Amino acid sequence: MSDTTPEIIIQLRRKWKPHKRYLSDHPTAIRFHRACSWLDAALKADRESSLDQVLILQWTAFNALYGIWNPERNEALPDRQSWKDFLTHIFQIDSDNNLGTIIARNRTRILAILASDHLDRIYWNSVDSARPEPAAARPSMQRRAIMWFIEERWLTIAESVLDRAYLLRCQLIHGAATCGSGLNRDPLRDCTQLLDEIMPGILEVWIERGAREDWGLLCYPPLQ
Repeated sequence: MSDTTPEIIIQLRRKWKPHKRYLSDHPTAIRFHRACSWLDAALKADRESSLDQVLILQWTAFNALYGIWNPERNEALPDRQSWKDFLTHIFQIDSDNNLGTIIARNRTRILAILASDHLDRIYWNSVDSARPEPAAARPSMQRRAIMWFIEERWLTIAESVLDRAYLLRCQLIHGAATCGSGLNRDPLRDCTQLLDEIMPGILEVWIERGAREDWGLLCYPPLQ
């Protein structure tokens, strides 16, 4: 792992500095600080020997932004719905369509992720004897994804591709994959390379449009 802070992290923190002056220890500033710390670690990690850890670090950076505390139950709100709600919000305030530009630029990689059996919930939810055809042989998914790009349905694409990255993240976190397994290298590589662009893009929108937004109750605020 490199000790040098990646240039994109330096730029993000520099852009955030004006907000930091008035937000100080505000939950929005804490979320940004946490997210940058995890993304920094992900960008420094070796992409050959630590690819599993890279995805976990990238998703943890994302989680720092979307996680919301439920005071009635004294626990975080359900994870999957929280990130989907967050994603909808971040796209709504992305008036310059920065995230759409990132998605359009990564069309080939996104189509590969959406076509991967390893990242397909339908495939894994079926018993072995009843598993559907491989994703590549299911033209409906391919047609839908291509139409989403034609129609510029950027949020739909983002939610679909992140749902697949989330499935992979869950497999890793819950021990449902071998560390360093050769079976999931291609989807892991595609997901981590995509998140290398999407996560800084989300943080750019956070800085430009989200500093004064209400992002919900912070999970585990720092102890004073």
